[in-house]
Amino acid sequence: MASFWKFLEEKAYAGGDDDFARKPVPEDKKRGWASSAVVYIGCAISISAFTLGGSLATGLTLNESIIAVLVGALILAAMACLCAEPAMYTGLSTSMIGKFTFGLRGAALVGLLYAGCAWGWFGVQAGLFGDTIGQMFRLMTGSALSPFTVKVIIVIGGLLMTTSAIFGFKSIEKLSWVAIPAIAILMVSSLVMVLKGHTYADLNTSFITNPMSLGTGISLVIGSFAAGAVGSPDILRYAKNFKDTVKAMVIGLVIGYGITIVIAAACAKAVGDANIVTVMIGLGWGVLAMVVLVLAQWTSNDNNVYSGSLGLSVVFEKMPKYKLAIFTGVSGTIFAVIGLSNMMIPFFSVLGIFTPPLGGCYLADFYLCRKFYSFDRLNKLKKVRIESMAAYLIAAAIGFMTTQTSPGFALFEITTIPAIDSFVAAFIMQIVCVKLFNKNHGKDC
Repeated sequence: MASFWKFLEEKAYAGGDDDFARKPVPEDKKRGWASSAVVYIGCAISISAFTLGGSLATGLTLNESIIAVLVGALILAAMACLCAEPAMYTGLSTSMIGKFTFGLRGAALVGLLYAGCAWGWFGVQAGLFGDTIGQMFRLMTGSALSPFTVKVIIVIGGLLMTTSAIFGFKSIEKLSWVAIPAIAILMVSSLVMVLKGHTYADLNTSFITNPMSLGTGISLVIGSFAAGAVGSPDILRYAKNFKDTVKAMVIGLVIGYGITIVIAAACAKAVGDANIVTVMIGLGWGVLAMVVLVLAQWTSNDNNVYSGSLGLSVVFEKMPKYKLAIFTGVSGTIFAVIGLSNMMIPFFSVLGIFTPPLGGCYLADFYLCRKFYSFDRLNKLKKVRIESMAAYLIAAAIGFMTTQTSPGFALFEITTIPAIDSFVAAFIMQIVCVKLFNKNHGKDC
């Protein structure tokens, strides 16, 4: 057992000081825009992204779906680029940046929220992975897998997804370079097959069974990855400069994520079914589709473990990140196997509402107090910054008030996109609260 842990430690530290979980990424360890782009594509593309395409297909024309995806992905890319600026300046992860914004102890809030969201959705996605494989097997063979077999698949999938996260950014990047081209080939091939059998005009207006407004479609796209945009420092701290960040987000979110959703929508319209499993089987992909869906879920869910372990790193400061990654992945897998993750989806949805305001707070505070965002000042920071906590809580409350579905309060609407409402509210309230309550503003933050 001791040799096993030693092996893991050697591999985890091979990327550099436990993947720089609590330190800045050194300049010589930073990567080009392509590295960040391919990791972000892998992070964003999952079974949930394909499902989103199916949902848009049932509610919008294909033209409207393309507009919704383009607008939504551009907004997500802009959010991710803005939120990444503190990471490029400091070289730190989202949760470590939280120490400057919320204080040394207040940052535990950031870490626990990110870890809770990541851990929870890892379990949900691991369960979805097992269910999807079960559906594909039934459609291809006519026989259903036993519940026990599905649970075994969940365990195998969960452990696979955890392994790449244990060894950090480099490991996730290597997996993404293998998986993303395979996913791209299948998606483009699917689109070619669809366009050969249908005219664009036919696809455009077909299979609208649950009409929605264009604004709702845009909201769905933004809401699907708002937390990922706010947590962009975890990945983009490895970017060399802001230009590389913009390139990575345009390619990763606008092109990679966006095109995937549009192709999924087109395929759903062609087959007449929003279920990605039925769509892939209907297009005749069979086992190939299963392999690609496994890769898509793997590259997405390992990022949940990665961000979750980075969040826990600011809470449990003595424990190596790779051990926190193991804990996140293994416990999330156990919850998925016993079905508890799906039962807790409402709780995870609440955490999802709490996440976007964190980005608004740390971004505004970075602009106000940029010169104080230095790793050298870490031990001089306050324990808790009351003004930031106040701004955050007000913005989170606004997020709940504008969320129209459970667990939101549905009291009113601002932009119709609760994640944007709370993000912008947090940005504004952070400026107001710092000006009002921090008498030493400009001298100390």
